[in-house]
Amino acid sequence: MDTELIRNTGDAHLVNGFEQPLLRPAGLDRIHAERGSRVVPARADSVGEAALLPGGVEPEVRQRAASLPSYLKGDLGQGYRVERAYGQVFIARQSGLPQPKRGEVVVKVLAASFCNSDAKVILGDKTPNVLDAGVNKHVIPGHEAVGVVVSAGEGVEGFAAGDLTVIMPHLYPEDHEHTCQAPAGDRGPRCIGHKCSRHLGWDVDGLYSDYACVSASLLVPVPESAYRRTAEALGAIGSDLRAEALFSLTEPAACALTMFPMLCEAGRERRRAEPAGKRALVLGAGPMGCLCALALLDQGYEVSINDVLLRRMDLAVRWSFEGRVRPWTPSSGTNNFDMVVTTAPTATAFKTACEAVRDGGVIYLFAGLVARDREAMDPARVVHLESVHRRAHSVELDVEGKHVLLVGHSGYFEPVFDEAVDLIARHAVTIDRLVTHTVDGWMGGKATSRVPGGQLYDPDDGRPAILHVLHNSEKVEFLESRIKLMVLTDGYLSWAGEQA
Repeated sequence: MDTELIRNTGDAHLVNGFEQPLLRPAGLDRIHAERGSRVVPARADSVGEAALLPGGVEPEVRQRAASLPSYLKGDLGQGYRVERAYGQVFIARQSGLPQPKRGEVVVKVLAASFCNSDAKVILGDKTPNVLDAGVNKHVIPGHEAVGVVVSAGEGVEGFAAGDLTVIMPHLYPEDHEHTCQAPAGDRGPRCIGHKCSRHLGWDVDGLYSDYACVSASLLVPVPESAYRRTAEALGAIGSDLRAEALFSLTEPAACALTMFPMLCEAGRERRRAEPAGKRALVLGAGPMGCLCALALLDQGYEVSINDVLLRRMDLAVRWSFEGRVRPWTPSSGTNNFDMVVTTAPTATAFKTACEAVRDGGVIYLFAGLVARDREAMDPARVVHLESVHRRAHSVELDVEGKHVLLVGHSGYFEPVFDEAVDLIARHAVTIDRLVTHTVDGWMGGKATSRVPGGQLYDPDDGRPAILHVLHNSEKVEFLESRIKLMVLTDGYLSWAGEQA
């Protein structure tokens, strides 16, 4: 794979960051068996060269819908990728397909969603999972994407060229079960919180590129039924997005759904029954706040949502959820929520949660705290909120004269990815309305609003919009009009051009 003069590292740059082979995550055998696909060790006589996959999955369990566009035409391997190093981000040209190692797969990325955590790593406000992956490391950012399989290395079976897939971003070393410091070592939030994994886009190369090379164990195929259901729903409302693009939100949807097994686990540890009542408040109307609200609605909760940016709260309530969630402010006079989910990483959000939750209720720390608030909230480190969040702990506290259960969260349980794909298919119209802005390609110079009368983000200085977003994601004028931003790659757009 050749790269233009943007950087001079040659072929020495590792794509997956691991020199040793990776074992498949626990439980993946069952998951793949249920999907009808397999990832198995190579036969002794297998050839170690990468090639287009032969389509070795039986027709009745093929993951690619017949109506999915063929994205494997044209000059494969040409495109762009985003890179970061020393706190800076820039664009490099890709020329030639990546060469997958044993157990790896090359994916042609179709759509990638922006997550603010990627910007925080670049700006130094979020610590990568491994010590050698600080802001100075040369890494492709991004960890939320959907694409199609192009080629595979030795030892990969069960995926066919053209299969639609999403990618789990946490890589575990092969000795994880023996070295993990987390309770149970379950390859879930506590393992992630104990930094047992390497995170795509933070520690190792991620998915902000036209072609990505990842471990086959991280692939989660999108079933034909989910693709068709999503396509039908988007067709019915005349969406300008195709179904495959929405599945780039699978990873954040999986994080939102992980909330429920985490609550069950905390309840068992604390010997507490599931909270009585179904009244929930979500603090933060950004992407994660809205996905948590959707997951709670799906579980039968009555959901209210709050954001300090009132325009964004109104956007979520009226546009994305079409009134199915209620706006809430501290002056509403309605407190005593059974559960309060904080997706806003500020001390103010936590204080609001303490005031709004009922006695005996739950505060769910989906987000930690920004750096400036961490020590200020607990100088004596009695209950360090960032530690509770990052390590997915649970703590019982007395706050504001109430006894509450505080539950931390970090990442996802891998089996939940299947549920996340299903959630997107069942709620495709809401997911579609969470995508408020799109950028056409990695070199696209503006973020176009999909909301009627919405704000166009156009820096108008000739630089790609994604670079501005990664450095200026917290600017209020952009935040208040944005929920989810998605980059539609040249591969996705070129197919649309063929149909025009």
